[in-house]
Amino acid sequence: MSTRQPAEWIAMDDEYTDDPGLWAWGDWYISREGADELYMLIVSSGVEYGPFKTFDEAKQHAENVRGD
Repeated sequence: MSTRQPAEWIAMDDEYTDDPGLWAWGDWYISREGADELYMLIVSSGVEYGPFKTFDEAKQHAENVRGD
């Protein structure tokens, strides 16, 4: 039995800043939104989870809902 590896989130390039607001793992995304800079997890089916206060909370929720 193999151990599942955590998702490797890739920061999407932003031509204006080095502070990305969108990360991708395959066709799943975490976005930073709004004045409060909360994080939303959007999975491939279009379902959104959140808001989360931190990027790490969003990543942990993604690990919890993965189906592999």
